[in-house]
Amino acid sequence: MTLLAVGGEKAGPGQHQFGLRERGAAELAGQPLEILDVPRNLKRRLPKIEMRAARDGLFLISAGGDYEASLLLFDDVWSTGQIKVDGDIVAAIPAKDVLLVTGSKNRAGLKTMRELVTKFVADQRYAVSDALFVYRNGKFIRFGRK
Repeated sequence: MTLLAVGGEKAGPGQHQFGLRERGAAELAGQPLEILDVPRNLKRRLPKIEMRAARDGLFLISAGGDYEASLLLFDDVWSTGQIKVDGDIVAAIPAKDVLLVTGSKNRAGLKTMRELVTKFVADQRYAVSDALFVYRNGKFIRFGRK
């Protein structure tokens, strides 16, 4: 599976979207997602990141409703040890404003996450992905079944 990251930058009155290929990225097919270039202005624009505990060891991370999916691009969010879960960090982005996190060894959390992801993807106007990703060795890679 290839995860294509697309960004945008303000250029005058409009906004220009660009893909990784335009940014000089190498072919990503078959490789884990590695962040090659994250626009500096995106990090400056991030609102306060908040994490709320849900049931079964599942957490909802919010960043203003527009930046949740972008948080996967920032290694310092995931590598500092501030997110405490049972096992490796598993993340899901079922909708543009939903970022769910649990641990790879938390069976109840993973079950609840999969149920919520299925519901969000089916019900949301801005669905992103039904995939789960695990953070290992400084990268997010596809996790589990499907």
